[in-house]
Amino acid sequence: MTAIASTAFRSTVPFDSKPVPLHYASAFALVKSAANCRQGGMAALSSGYYQPAAAATLSQRVMGIFQDHFDNSLGANGAALSDGSVGAKVRSGVFFMACGTGLDAVAQANVGSVVYVIDDQTVGLTDAGGTRSPAGICVAFDTVLG
Repeated sequence: MTAIASTAFRSTVPFDSKPVPLHYASAFALVKSAANCRQGGMAALSSGYYQPAAAATLSQRVMGIFQDHFDNSLGANGAALSDGSVGAKVRSGVFFMACGTGLDAVAQANVGSVVYVIDDQTVGLTDAGGTRSPAGICVAFDTVLG
């Protein structure tokens, strides 16, 4: 791909206004077996299925947060629940998350830095010696929310 020409423009429609996957506003993401996806927790993609983000799981990619609770604790990969629901709704975007402590504490000086998954609601400043997946980029810091 080449740079945008001086006479061309790209769409600036925000990505975070649509759920993942982007194809259908009402689409749901298939959930990994034995996963209990809690509303507001980081949603990670691993081997084609969504699961709560977890530390020490380098093969996951954080895609957003779960919009609803979806408990697939007893199901197989991509299983439908007894109520007929077939997956979790995931929303991409920028979200406030809890911050780690000690060496993982995030501060205003770290805005613009990569932060790493500690658990499905907490991010930290370090990758713990290469054992944590990136959660995303710290784009703001709130002294009250962390």
